[in-house]
Formats: sequence, structure tokens, C-alpha cells
Amino acid sequence: MQASSLRRARSARAAGVFIALGVAALLVSCAPAQPTSGSTLISPAPSAGATQLGVISSVEELREAYVASGGRCEAWVQDNVVTAAEESGTCNDSTVLMYFDSTEAAKASADVLLDITLPGETTSILLGSNWILNSPDASAQQATLGGSVRSTVGETPEPEPAAPAFERQEHTGTGDTVLDIDPFSDIAVVTFTCDSCSRNTTLTSDGDEGLLVNEIGSYTGSHLINIYDNSTTGRFEIEADGKWTLVIDSIDTTPTFAGRAEGKGDSVIFLTGTFASAQIVNNGDSNFQVFAYGNDNNGLVVNEIGAYSGERVLNGPAYVQVISSGAWSISPN
Repeated sequence: MQASSLRRARSARAAGVFIALGVAALLVSCAPAQPTSGSTLISPAPSAGATQLGVISSVEELREAYVASGGRCEAWVQDNVVTAAEESGTCNDSTVLMYFDSTEAAKASADVLLDITLPGETTSILLGSNWILNSPDASAQQATLGGSVRSTVGETPEPEPAAPAFERQEHTGTGDTVLDIDPFSDIAVVTFTCDSCSRNTTLTSDGDEGLLVNEIGSYTGSHLINIYDNSTTGRFEIEADGKWTLVIDSIDTTPTFAGRAEGKGDSVIFLTGTFASAQIVNNGDSNFQVFAYGNDNNGLVVNEIGAYSGERVLNGPAYVQVISSGAWSISPN
């Protein structure tokens, strides 16, 4: 027997049977026969020789009949929260009784109760002439009270297909180039390398980041792209006097550090753990910048020229972009 629970479902489905602010009582219970997901089982009413409750004139009449047939209703509260019913109440946290002004209203409400069953859970009710017993023992009460047992298992929705994994791209070329690619909006890491470059070397994207690289001579480094909302990248403009390589890869490939991280040049890293500041050191002689993203970080952390050593606010865990011409280290506190 499954554990049962009472839920009050706010629903305006099934042609307005429950108004928008109405509350329908939904019971998840175990029926003797287990229907498959999304199916409904209906047990016919007892034979003519059995005693049946028939048409009632109040929910109190249903409660008395339920108790007389052995049902437990020691904590009865007539709260009338089922707005589609004339009267309704709860016996305990797993049994709801409902009285309706017509057979049609009772049937329509039964349809709604079954329809709003949560995915993978079972609802079992006893539907009478103008009443509904929503209880784990609905089936057991049928022999005495009459009516039809109706039960269903809520359909489990098909899982949404997983987003396709980011496909790594590698492009090579020589000299100045306009590189067009299929536009994408995923946050990604671009790594640009030109070991043989000897003059001005630049890399510019058509995304929100714009200029990514502006160096003299050889270069290798990594940069985050599409970090801003609605950013899309579909073109890179390269100025180089040598052979170059441009790799676009998933942010999931970012090097991860638990504790002190160190590197050289422009880099993208991921710092794990929980921390609120970090000791940052740079040994380069030109522009030094540190940006942090995620976990309430606001982007720019450091913006200095030349060597630097100091403590800055940096909330972990975080993705970190480092712009440096030399060796650097970041030590979370």
C-alpha cells in the first residue's frame, strides 16, 4: 500500500468545474489494481442486492454513512474548500468527502480529480450518485456505500532532450583573416595562438566582447566569450603576420583549481570552493586585469598596470578571466 497524502490543487481546468481560486482535494493512494501511467480503471457498482448510499442531501450524511461502514473520521472538519461541491470536508489528512447538487457535477468533478493527478502518483476515488469519497479505502467502501471506484496514475512526462554538447571547433590559417563560423550563443572559451607572429597581433569577435587580443609579437591565451545576456558570436577578425590557430571550446573544459591557482598570460580558470576574497599576484609589466563571474561577482576585480599584489573581493566558486603579460597567481582566502 502506498503512503497517501492530501493535496489541495488550485485548478481551473475541465470547462470551469473548479474556478480559478477554487481548491480541489487530491488524494494519492493505492488502488487494488494498478493502472498503467495515464490510464483510468472503473470498478462497476455493486450488484442490486447490496446496500447503497444513493442520493444524499448533505456532506454530513456522507460522513455518517462512511463512519457506519467502518471508515475513520476522527478529525472531521467541514471546510467547504472544494468550490465545485455544495459541501466538502476532511476526515483526516488522507480522506476528503464531497457532496454535489447533481450527478453531473459529481461526475465532472471526478474527472478533474483524476485529470490533475501528479505524474507517477495514483488517485483512487469512490463516485456515488451525487457524492465523492476521496480516500485510500475507497475501494473497500464500495461494497457498503455503492458507487463506482475510479483510479488513475498520473502520466509521467517524457524528459526533455538534453541540450547537445558544445562541439569543439579548431580553425587554422596564416595572416590577416576574416573567419566566419555558425553563430552561437553558448558561453565558451576561445584560445588563440600565433607563435610565429612578430608584429601587431589582434583578435576581434563580432560578439559583445569585441577586441579580445591586442599584442605585439607572438601570442597564446584564452578568453571567455558570450558572457553577456543575448550575446552571439559568428565572426572573428584576425590580424597576424604568421600561422595561427583558433580553438573554440566548451566552458566545461576550463582548468579547475581547488585552492591556489597559478598560470601565465591570458587565461580562463574555474575556482572551486566557498570563499569571499582572494590574494592576487601579478608579475607582468603591462595591463593586468582579473574578472570574476557567477556567485554574485560583478565582473572586474583588478585593473592595474604592471606588477601587482593585493587582496580583493572575489566570491567562490567562480569562473575567472585573467589578462596578464606575465606569471600570476590567485589564492582564495
